[in-house]
Formats: sequence, C-alpha cells, structure tokens
Amino acid sequence: MTGLEFEYTNHTPTIHRIDDLEGAKRVGDFFGYPLMLKSKGLAYDGRGNAVAKSEEELSSAVNALGGFDRGLYVEKWTPFVKELAVIVARGRDNSISCYPVVETIHKENICHIVKAPAAIPWKIRKLATDVAHKAVSSLEGAGVFAVELFLTKDGQVILLNEVAPRPHNSGHHTIEACYTSQFEQHLRAVLGLPLGDPSMKTPAAIMYNLLGEDEFHNTTYKMHMPISGNLGHDLNLTMDLG
Repeated sequence: MTGLEFEYTNHTPTIHRIDDLEGAKRVGDFFGYPLMLKSKGLAYDGRGNAVAKSEEELSSAVNALGGFDRGLYVEKWTPFVKELAVIVARGRDNSISCYPVVETIHKENICHIVKAPAAIPWKIRKLATDVAHKAVSSLEGAGVFAVELFLTKDGQVILLNEVAPRPHNSGHHTIEACYTSQFEQHLRAVLGLPLGDPSMKTPAAIMYNLLGEDEFHNTTYKMHMPISGNLGHDLNLTMDLG
C-alpha cells in the first residue's frame, strides 16, 4: 500500500506513474538515476520493485515487474541513513495506538534485523510516530498496520515508504518485548475490544527474522516451503542496544 494521500505530503517520496518506456525515460531524465520502479499490486517483501541504475536498464526493470500492464510507477531515489518502522493499531471506533519506533535492517529487500527501540533522537522518534499516526488515520479499516519510513541523509526528515495493512516482520518482537503483542492487538482492533498497552516491558530488544531454504528439518518435523519463506524469529532482550 503505497502512494498514500494524507496531510503530510512533504513526508512522502516523489512518485510518478509510467505507462510506456518513453514516459519512463522522461521521468528518468527528470528524477535522475538510480530510479526505483514499483508495481501497484503484489508489492511486498522485496517483490514488486526493481532498480534501474541507468536509462539502459529501464527495459529490464519493467520486464522484471511484468510489464506496464501491471500498473507501474517510478519513485525518486531516496538517500537514507536508516529505515524505521512503526506498528500502528486502529480500532473499530477509530482509536489509534502506536508501538515504539524501531530500526529495521534489510537483507535482499526483506526485513532481517529489528532493533527496538530505534537509536534515534527523541525529536525524530516523535516525528516518525506522528507521520505513522497520520498515515493510518487517512486509511479505512481496523487492525494492525506496519508503517515503514526512511530517515534521510541529513538525519532530520522522515519519509513514508510503505504501509502494510497486517501484522508485520518489523513487529514480531512485540510477542516477548511488549505488554501487548501485535497479534493480540490485531484481534482486539478487529473485534472492537479496547486496544492494549503497546509499550515495551523490557528496555531493549533485537530480533532476527529466520528465513527458510527449500527444505527445513529439525528433530520433530519437516517443512517444505519456498526459498526465503519466513520460518520465525529469534529475539534477544537486553538492557540497551549499545
């Protein structure tokens, strides 16, 4: 779920729809390279996006996304120093509750490590939470939303990258590290129950997402799943992230 329209338009990357190769080239001339090409549908966990480092790579990037019939747009490349995320719950009564801001580190475009809370100044933490709150407020529906953000190179601007309307890899640490897990919170939201306390019950946590290969074995069961399927997570609770 990208390209949201909400009050903080200066907190969204610059995007432009493309319908053909000539249009993509014009946008490339205007935005400069590299360019991020994205599909309007089925874009998640590294899927549905492709990078063109030059005009010569536009055709292969478009083909990798399934062609212009998929509905494509270009996002201006965003130089950033950190990727952040905020899990936001929205109740059926439109009440909203935000979890602490986390830093996410990606491997092959998939969330690999989550550091909670993010090691950022209080002012940036508040801005990230505010942007996430406003983004989810602009949507409809009840449940948990993962709001992914960029902290730009100057360390002062927060840009909205994406909103995932579901429990998310960036929130699995909440099972052990927060008073209310994202899964319980999701159920509370859709059932119309009061939202739980999203605050952390430990000073800090580091989570690793475990990604599967073609086959996964242990002493009790065998799983067959696609490469890079999510098997679970490993969480370390700690006093600080230093």
